[in-house]
Amino acid sequence: MRMNESEPLSILHIDAEKEWAGGEEQVFLLTHYLNAHGHQTLLACPPGSESARRGREDDFDIRILPMRNSLDLAAPVRLARLMLREKVNVVHFHTARAHKLGVWAARFAKVPVVVVTRRMDYALGRHFVTDILYRRLVDRVIAISKGVEKVLLTAGIPKEKVEVVVDGIDVDKFNPARSGDGMRRALGIPLDVPVVGINATLTQRKGHHYFLRAAREVIRELPRTHFLIAGDGPLRGELEVLVRQLGLAGRVIFTGHRDDVVDVLAAFDVLVLTSVYEGLGVAILEGMAMGKPIVASRVGGIPESTREGVNGFLVPPRDYEAVADRIKRLLKDRALAARMGKEGRRIVEEEFSSRMMAKQNESVYYEVLRSKRISAHPG
Repeated sequence: MRMNESEPLSILHIDAEKEWAGGEEQVFLLTHYLNAHGHQTLLACPPGSESARRGREDDFDIRILPMRNSLDLAAPVRLARLMLREKVNVVHFHTARAHKLGVWAARFAKVPVVVVTRRMDYALGRHFVTDILYRRLVDRVIAISKGVEKVLLTAGIPKEKVEVVVDGIDVDKFNPARSGDGMRRALGIPLDVPVVGINATLTQRKGHHYFLRAAREVIRELPRTHFLIAGDGPLRGELEVLVRQLGLAGRVIFTGHRDDVVDVLAAFDVLVLTSVYEGLGVAILEGMAMGKPIVASRVGGIPESTREGVNGFLVPPRDYEAVADRIKRLLKDRALAARMGKEGRRIVEEEFSSRMMAKQNESVYYEVLRSKRISAHPG
């Protein structure tokens, strides 16, 4: 391996998901940075995926490859052919399915650097499959938080294999001074009422059921409060039924998927994330960048961004009464909410920028190249 670290790399990113979530946002922020710094990047994603659509809009080099499920035996063959044809230096897997399908292809193609990002804080079993996927067939596992790192180490992944690179956001995109009046008018919300929001894909792990139960408790004491659920997903119908069952009709608004996330966040007074599992929580970072106080579950990597009593409150997962209590406290004490919002903006500027995230990923690629060069030429 004779590559100088100042030379550009040929990097293949693989994302096997069709939907768009925080992980896909991170892939795009990373790819923009790498392209701007002279690297050749390719993004492999499935047909009909949101990444394919947005990637074309952003003028990325997109490669459409079917990756139907983790047992799609044709997918590794397609990926190996792509890696060999493009002579890539680095393969970076960004989802679990991409990892399972592509890691064999990467080793067959003898790609010098094989990296996987682990985004979730679900427990990994200590068995031979984990050992093969996370230890033997990859060079580095990038954990997006110390919470995820803990899961990996508990599963027996050697510490030297794991690198913590926290997610980041384009902080300049978010302006805490932006008015939310336009969004409130568009959604039919009075300008003088409190608004509490959650911005998350409508899936079980995000805990929207607990958000809605907390909403019922808040409304009993602060009846004019409105609640926004930004995002879409498979649980929408079930959650709409729960809204009616809890007597929240007229107080809860589903926005669906929105590209104007800054405007949606501007309409919030408090941002809530009731996740049961969470690697880090990009939605929290975005809320912090908009100067919003946070109420979030104490799970996974969330405590790394939401500091108790500083920029928000942490509550036990599934404890909707605690969620309601903290929401009410922030809505009643606007000075406290403002202080926490200001602290959140400071924290995200200093610790969670997308540039920092991307530069650290780039450093991992080069560090692996350097370590392999040293081991190949020990003298």
